[in-house]
Amino acid sequence: MRTEINREYKWGFLLSEQEIRRVAQTCQEHAAKVGAGTTPTFTVRLKDGSLIESSNVDDVLTLENGGQKAITRLTARYTDGLEPPKALLAVHFEDGLLNPKTWDSITVSVVGDSRDAVFVAAADLDDRIKKIRSRAWPYVISRPWFFVIPMLLGMALASMAARYFSPAVSAVETVDQAYRSGRVTNPIEALILLERLKASPPMDRELLMIITPFTVPFLVFSAAAFFVPKVSLSYVFYWGDAVPVYNKRRSVYRIFWVVVVLGVVASLIAGLILRLF
Repeated sequence: MRTEINREYKWGFLLSEQEIRRVAQTCQEHAAKVGAGTTPTFTVRLKDGSLIESSNVDDVLTLENGGQKAITRLTARYTDGLEPPKALLAVHFEDGLLNPKTWDSITVSVVGDSRDAVFVAAADLDDRIKKIRSRAWPYVISRPWFFVIPMLLGMALASMAARYFSPAVSAVETVDQAYRSGRVTNPIEALILLERLKASPPMDRELLMIITPFTVPFLVFSAAAFFVPKVSLSYVFYWGDAVPVYNKRRSVYRIFWVVVVLGVVASLIAGLILRLF
């Protein structure tokens, strides 16, 4: 009975020399069992549009893989030699940025007459792929809900600003401080000061209190959407000239997050200290 399994993944990947050899070995072990033969075809697409085919994974790993010769697609394919094939085992890796309609970056296809052999092959390849997956930032940023988060944050910040910086709250705190410091001792003077402080703030201040809580989260998320995919590479064929490029970007990415996280934490702690004292 003919059985076919096709799986698509939208993950990023870090495909090193060691991992591509393991993927090739897994394919080799299962290809004969599903009837797809034992001779692979590795097809590589480069950034400049060149197409390279080989039956040896070592030929793929000796490619320059940098600049205009950077690898953008890699397919390992086993077939029974028929057209269309009745038995097939294929694994395809692709830069997800080249496929923005579906964002499929990894696909697995297994076809054969043995149901058990097909399911076992697909399961083993799925396990292998899970070991090399990474976060696909371009896909995450492309989702509609990505910019819903800053909108919700803006609403929360606007609510907090209205609560803590409203004229009534600020007026009560100011009068209380004036009373404690001895600047105001007469109840009538205190009432007059309170009414003055409760008066509506200038229009520019009101606009600032409304716009700022919504603007800041959008600016932060927009900056992250621009910089993070450039610093944290999501689709990496990790050999050749791509190795130092990825390592450099990873170092910058780690420094970026350390600076951002520490900066936010320090700001929150400083704000709490100022409010408490």
